[in-house]
Amino acid sequence: MPFIKKGTLLEDWQTANPITLLGDLELPELPSLNNFIQKEYGDRNGVKAINYNRKDKSAPYFVCCRGAWRMHTDPGYNRYAHHVVLMTCNAKLTGYADNYVVRVGQALIIDSHSPHALMSIDPTEETFFLSLAQDLTEKNTNFIKTIDIEKYLNEIK
Repeated sequence: MPFIKKGTLLEDWQTANPITLLGDLELPELPSLNNFIQKEYGDRNGVKAINYNRKDKSAPYFVCCRGAWRMHTDPGYNRYAHHVVLMTCNAKLTGYADNYVVRVGQALIIDSHSPHALMSIDPTEETFFLSLAQDLTEKNTNFIKTIDIEKYLNEIK
């Protein structure tokens, strides 16, 4: 995951606004994820981002971040990261152009080969983000109709 230095110019194939909002989902009742969070983060301070339950490059997995995650690209993965936000606190997604405050149930696509970041709305408050994601080679706006959220939630209880 290459971090991007401030002022870096975009390549011709990159976009300044890598986030496509798809809409909101009515999520099933979410199980308590406190055990999962405690296991992954414990009482440690500091920023940590994990991809949990990733079986291969195109299978659904969880993205879990504590703290802001600076501007970067993810060239090692399929280009379009499709997300359904499961938990969020004090988080916004940004590219070079726009910022989006994320909320639970929101579905979105991130062009992960273009610069993007998870930022804090209020830098004095803790930031947290958890999504169910799937990386694909093309944008799939039907992603929110086909992803079986409950199936994958059962894997992290």
